[in-house]
Amino acid sequence: GLFLVQYGVERGLLTPAMRVLAALGLGAALVVAGDLLRRRHGDAASVPSGLAGA
Repeated sequence: GLFLVQYGVERGLLTPAMRVLAALGLGAALVVAGDLLRRRHGDAASVPSGLAGA
């Protein structure tokens, strides 16, 4: 996946605006996943905190 993104950036397939939107989408997905895991496993779980902090 990472090399595909790099290839797209190098070839001009991913514009700067598309990269920003992808980063915002990934960040939002990680926050939601962290919150869902925290609700399922409790506040002491370290994985949800790591996902939300990423």
